[in-house]
Amino acid sequence: MSQTFAERVKELGLPLDQMIIIGSGILDQLGIRQSADIDVATNREALEEIARSGGWVEKLDKNQRQYLAKHDGSVEIWDGWEIDGRIVEYDELLDYAVEYDGVKFVNLDFLRRWKSWRGREKDMQDVRLIDEYLGRTDVAAVLEQCTPEINEYIANVFEEFQADLANVSFTDLSRWALEESKVYALGPGKRLRGALAMLMCAELSVDKEAAGYLAAAIELMHSYLLIIDDVMDKSPIRRGHPTAHEAYKATFSDLQPTQFESDFAAVNIGTLTQHVANWAIMKAERVADVPAGTVARVMHRYIAITNLGQLDDLAASVDRPSSTEQALEIYRKKSGYYSFVNPIACALALANRLDDKVLAQLEAFGLPAGVAFQLRDDWLGVFGDSKESGKANLDDIREGKNTFLVQATLANVKEEDRARLLSILGNEGTTQESLQVVRQMMISSGAVEASDAIIRDAAQAAIDAIDRATCFSRHFAEVMKRIIQYTMERRK
Repeated sequence: MSQTFAERVKELGLPLDQMIIIGSGILDQLGIRQSADIDVATNREALEEIARSGGWVEKLDKNQRQYLAKHDGSVEIWDGWEIDGRIVEYDELLDYAVEYDGVKFVNLDFLRRWKSWRGREKDMQDVRLIDEYLGRTDVAAVLEQCTPEINEYIANVFEEFQADLANVSFTDLSRWALEESKVYALGPGKRLRGALAMLMCAELSVDKEAAGYLAAAIELMHSYLLIIDDVMDKSPIRRGHPTAHEAYKATFSDLQPTQFESDFAAVNIGTLTQHVANWAIMKAERVADVPAGTVARVMHRYIAITNLGQLDDLAASVDRPSSTEQALEIYRKKSGYYSFVNPIACALALANRLDDKVLAQLEAFGLPAGVAFQLRDDWLGVFGDSKESGKANLDDIREGKNTFLVQATLANVKEEDRARLLSILGNEGTTQESLQVVRQMMISSGAVEASDAIIRDAAQAAIDAIDRATCFSRHFAEVMKRIIQYTMERRK
């Protein structure tokens, strides 16, 4: 197997913590095209130290700036990089850094800018290659690549958390609760929120270990909310496995637990999972060397908003006055802040890059993105394939979930159809035949069409906000756009 560009850089023995790859190295690392030469930027002190180490030729460029080169010209080291007619010093270049395998590179956005400024034919060819690469980013593959690493950190968090409890006497129940929390968190899933945090951390050159703990914390917080949600929804299955309250009933069947006991066992497992998530947040803050609470404050702000949305959702039953706009506002709280704003805001906080201006930009894209995401989720809850989604598609109907689709259907059907729909919603005995009736009503009433239109408009609003944002690199912006497109088309 051929070496990656980062592996070639490591063989040079240069101080990785004091250097960044400039030029076309990132094109090679990402598989866009090969790059024979290695161009490096570092600070003045490191440049002088490397010069004293021997094996380098000292040279002057056209502006009489000193740089170092290998005798064969295969490697050059500078203390800055000229772009747009000025020298960008090493410290400023770090603002545009992304990290792969422990090596920092200038990101594609900055490289594209430099190539466009140079304007040579070979540079313009690279600009076209960069644009093609950004245009074909496979979001599903990007998310899948993050999953194993996130899972590894989740497993590590549980191991380290339990080590902190080494002197505690565990009962069989408490041991099972910790294991159930871990199994639930590691169950099949997109890891979308953790992946967003991890991708943003990579853009910001956040310490990789700190990024891993943050991603784990975000996914554990997600598990906590889902466990509680499963109790509220009376869901028997999540991620293709029994939900926590159902697992409790099955595991401790000899105790003949009541439904109340099983439900509140699950609530306690959810609370336990939140404690583990908070432990992981503190670990991420320590590793990143940021003040305690830097990330936790952001995380808990958005999780609190999500909880408030959950309360609104609980109270908004189909037999109470409601509206489609109320449903959309719940989606902004439950999905927009939680699924899109929070992961990226936490990553920015971990990098000490979060301020009010950036938060406003995140919310401008995240809230409509959340609406599009949740509307698609509602569609999957009724029309999706349970084998793909990992959740029974009768759950929302049996629960009587007051979704946008339900509201729009109730508002646009005849009175006799409305009465029939209300008799099906919230009925635990609802069958597949009744589900087909609901599906047909949602289609014929125009509810599905209306939902699709809002999804398109919300997704476009999110994409427009990304284009206006200054807190994203071009590369990350393109990835985010494709993630939004992915949420509109996902099957699970």
